[in-house]
Amino acid sequence: MGVNRSKTDQYQLRLPPGLREEIREAAELHARSMNAEIVERLEKYPLLVRLPMDISFLKNENERLAGELDATTEMLRDAQERAATFHRLNDQLAEKMEAIALQIQQRDEEISKLKSQLAATEGARDELRAGNFALQELIKKQQHDAPPIASDAPLTSELFDKLFSHLVRLEQKIDGKQET
Repeated sequence: MGVNRSKTDQYQLRLPPGLREEIREAAELHARSMNAEIVERLEKYPLLVRLPMDISFLKNENERLAGELDATTEMLRDAQERAATFHRLNDQLAEKMEAIALQIQQRDEEISKLKSQLAATEGARDELRAGNFALQELIKKQQHDAPPIASDAPLTSELFDKLFSHLVRLEQKIDGKQET
């Protein structure tokens, strides 16, 4: 050990009965002198005295942390419920947006069909105008070439047949002009 005794404090100690024997057995068990065993115990004493205070502090700290954990757990549950609500609303919004997009696509297709129909109608109108103009020109020409018809004359079957055959020829002429 080599401890210089002249520099160490010395103290005579009276021990209660049985304690000297307990210290001797502990010193043998730890392979040290009785003095070293007593010093070791004295050095550990503040820790042992402080231990109940530390345990009390740890119990209080545990209770405080358990309260914080409960509050945090409640906040987490609330956040999870809000997240679930958000996801549900987000899914509903996505479904509605898909439905609106489908409606827009259908409307666009309807508009496209209507535009095609309008273009076809305008084309047919232009063709009818051209045919009407050609018919008017043919009628004017026929009126100059044909003898005047009395408007007071009764419509006989013979006159009807002539007019009808004349009309058929006009249609054939119109059809011939449109094909060329």
